[in-house]
Amino acid sequence: EAGGAGTAEARAAAAGSALESLAADDRLLNRRSELQDRLHRQKSVRREASFAHATLEQVAQVLDNGRPSNAADLWALTVDLLNRISREIRDGATSDWRQYWNVDKDNKAVTPKPENGCRDALLSDLRRELTPLGIDGVREGSYKDDKRADIRLSVPGVNIPIEIKRSCHRDWWSSIKTQLIAKYTCDPGTDGYGIYLVFWFGETEGCGREPASGRKPKSPDDIRQALLGALNNRERQKISVCVIDVSKPEA
Repeated sequence: EAGGAGTAEARAAAAGSALESLAADDRLLNRRSELQDRLHRQKSVRREASFAHATLEQVAQVLDNGRPSNAADLWALTVDLLNRISREIRDGATSDWRQYWNVDKDNKAVTPKPENGCRDALLSDLRRELTPLGIDGVREGSYKDDKRADIRLSVPGVNIPIEIKRSCHRDWWSSIKTQLIAKYTCDPGTDGYGIYLVFWFGETEGCGREPASGRKPKSPDDIRQALLGALNNRERQKISVCVIDVSKPEA
């Protein structure tokens, strides 16, 4: 049986490699979307086949606010934390939205900070909450083919990538597929889970680029709906969309 299982896994790996080669073949460009979808489905089946349920001890640890025992736990914990941080940034008494802007001598917001500056500010908030739980958070986390996610959260054997874009970025609506899903959530340690995060700077000049639909977003919810609309039902089960409103408050 062990030999048979190994053979089956080898066949699955070979099939995956074949699909990857076909999807990368420019001669099949008109079928690339179909091939990528089949590749994603094949990887999902392999992940589900190798899924190991948490032990009773691991479950008890998580219920006691301990370190997550699998990717689903880490993903859910991070999504909840990001929602709390998002509310604090937008509505907290310390006006944390301002740390995502370059300011003038009077501390007035002038222009959005570069993406890396926004990432570092968020990572600092995440580390404050996650480090005591034994969760490591690093910027430029490494994935296959030397690709790097903006933030990589991990515990031994498990990791969650967070890909970040400003609403100013020309590809904010497409990178959820071309980067997060295609390059990061295929890592075995993610079990297919990932987080796509956009900082909404309002309708500032140079921000809020149009999605594929051609409709320019007018609010954080417009960004969120455009991104969710780009995902199929299977992807929505494991890919979370978070839009953090760091726009200047109305006068």
